Amino acid sequence: MSAIKQMTIKIEICDGLNPDLVATVCDWNTKQNPFINPQFLMSLELSSCVTSNSGWVAQHVLFKSGSKLLGFMPMYLKFNSSGEFVFDWDWARAYQEHGLDYYPKLITAIPFIPSVGPRLLHHSSVTSAQLLELWQRALPALLTNNQISGWHCLFADQETQPKQIENSEFIVRNDCQYHWLNQNYANFESFLARFKSRKRKQIKKERSKLKQQGFRFERVQGDQISNSMVEEFYQFYQSTYDRYGHQEHLNLSFFKLLREHQSSQLLLIRAFKDDVWQAAALCLFDNETLYGRYWGSHIEQQGLHFETCYYQGIEFCIENNLLKFDPGTQGQHKVVRGFEPTLTTSVHVIEHAQFRHAIDEFCKKERDWVGQYMMEANQKLPFSMTENESVKN
Repeated sequence: MSAIKQMTIKIEICDGLNPDLVATVCDWNTKQNPFINPQFLMSLELSSCVTSNSGWVAQHVLFKSGSKLLGFMPMYLKFNSSGEFVFDWDWARAYQEHGLDYYPKLITAIPFIPSVGPRLLHHSSVTSAQLLELWQRALPALLTNNQISGWHCLFADQETQPKQIENSEFIVRNDCQYHWLNQNYANFESFLARFKSRKRKQIKKERSKLKQQGFRFERVQGDQISNSMVEEFYQFYQSTYDRYGHQEHLNLSFFKLLREHQSSQLLLIRAFKDDVWQAAALCLFDNETLYGRYWGSHIEQQGLHFETCYYQGIEFCIENNLLKFDPGTQGQHKVVRGFEPTLTTSVHVIEHAQFRHAIDEFCKKERDWVGQYMMEANQKLPFSMTENESVKN
């Protein structure tokens, strides 16, 4: 029998992160994903972006053998569905119509971040599969004993996505995002060379028009991003939310903590018009992927969002040999700019048997629809016919 099999592992729930826990778990983030980084999660807590007032109560899962920590899985008790980007408002409404409570629910996710990545970090002496199986076996009693409607694991990568085991009944839900994939491009021009002529001319025209109107762009990263830059960026971010009548999820304190603790993974793209800073995008990156996340502008200008949030990011990926650019959720307009339809997956454990069946049937139909949609979206990619035939689903 292996050492792993002999090990007795217990599960504990903790209601927040601390520096010692962060230091231990950070070493396990071998992929350097910026969001599962416990420092990122602690910044959300310290800035009060993640609190009971916002509907997120930290209930992180710790896997231990004796006093030794072996695994960490972020988890939150949720009292709404805000900031998740896997939309289940209709499920909650159906529960209410039948006199049942959908909230609270448990979710394993990165708050406000709809990006595929690890949802479990662990010591090298154990595996993701082992800890996930242990969690799945403990989950039914946890839900029943605490009157929780279900557990939802959002945007997990393949390695940390729960797998079906005996007596576990979970539901798989699919959605579609749009990611740019680096095909060893030498520069932006070599990327555009894949486009059909008309589409290529359209992109060039968009970029050229902004230059003619007096716009220039600057990419700042790491320690070059000053505290005053963060403060000004936040004004852009806040004003954009205000313009559309929405409440921003993140505050200035969070962005300052992000700069303080994760500056090496930050990219700030600044847009100037006649040398006046007018818009910005704040991205994060790891060894393989650029993640476009936060955007703001003081002005409305055609093409400005595309250049700041997409084209500048593509150039950064090419220059730094990054494999992928994940610019955020939604946005069919990304397809015609060369962002390829990409399948995302969430896993749902529903406590109520009848609702479990109904939701499962809904998700089966939805998966079929998403599959059909992705096939159609692939046909709208701007690449020439020979290139389009090689595009993977």
